[in-house]
Amino acid sequence: MATTEYDIIFDKLADDVFPYLAELRDGGTVNMMMAPSMIVEDFGVDKYLARNLFNAWIDMLNREKQEEK
Repeated sequence: MATTEYDIIFDKLADDVFPYLAELRDGGTVNMMMAPSMIVEDFGVDKYLARNLFNAWIDMLNREKQEEK
């Protein structure tokens, strides 16, 4: 649950950024290590927030993969 202004901004951005990252991955034409830079460019956030969003998305994927086992 979002408690700080940063958390609120992060949660709202994650709703848009996570599907964006899934599309990039599924498209297979982008090296995903470039994804944080693309988040900066396409969403107008700083590199720290972009990296945090990317890492949160990776963590989500890892949790989903663990739940499948």
